[in-house]
Amino acid sequence: MKEQDIYLIRHGQTAFNVEGQALSRSDIGLTNEGVEEVVRLAQHFKEFGVQPSQIYSSPMLRATNTAQLLQNHLVGVIEINEGLKEINYGIYEGKGREILREIEYGYDSQTMQKGNGETLEEIEQRVTPLIHYILETQDHSIFIVTHAFTASILAQLMMDMPRTFSNIQPLSTADYSHFRAVKGGEDKLSILTIQRNCLKGPLSI
Repeated sequence: MKEQDIYLIRHGQTAFNVEGQALSRSDIGLTNEGVEEVVRLAQHFKEFGVQPSQIYSSPMLRATNTAQLLQNHLVGVIEINEGLKEINYGIYEGKGREILREIEYGYDSQTMQKGNGETLEEIEQRVTPLIHYILETQDHSIFIVTHAFTASILAQLMMDMPRTFSNIQPLSTADYSHFRAVKGGEDKLSILTIQRNCLKGPLSI
């Protein structure tokens, strides 16, 4: 069976990240430190001989900046995927960590709906097709460049975990989790090995 290495990557640091603010549809680029940490991430991949054939990226500027930096230092064809956008935080955009904790970083679907935001169910619906698409490709090494909440949902889907706040899979900026997978039954990924938060280690929220 064909094995695939899937690297789930969060974009580099932005000004909102520095301030601990909820960031979804505000389309801003990376800070200088954000650029530097993505370069460090690329160097880390080089040291381990990781060469992606495909880089799927959210269309948001902070993600495309990250994907382009990785491509410049490594290889890979960038493909923009609308489904990889961050959850729309609605009225919670720009709010601080206290509010983020109250809405369970977006996992409280009822509160998100009241605040004109997206729900985790909607995120799941738009990222699932990418997983199915990857299963059908011949790519062996794949980068997925996305955002904190969307990355958490993707990780939960790949590990077949309930999409709940108690199972949140947090990633620091410019960090990644590595999944080695094969195609399983019913068009699902069968995960062989998992390495979480490979560069910076666990993120406390």
